[in-house]
Amino acid sequence: MKTAADRILLLSSIGHGLMHLMTAFYAVIVLTLAAVWQLPVESLLELYAPATVLLGVMSLPAGWAPTGSARRS
Repeated sequence: MKTAADRILLLSSIGHGLMHLMTAFYAVIVLTLAAVWQLPVESLLELYAPATVLLGVMSLPAGWAPTGSARRS
């Protein structure tokens, strides 16, 4: 049986890998939407900057939440 630390490492590695996968898919999705919606690619890519900042900012509380709840129990 794996320890809790091993399970945490496995799940966080899977989540990290999925994040990279979704980031790579974003370019394909933008190119497809630009063709379907007949919009310039640049206008759709402008949405990527705020999304990336939000991802970085919200990763901090997402990381702190499990740690804080573990300290309280």
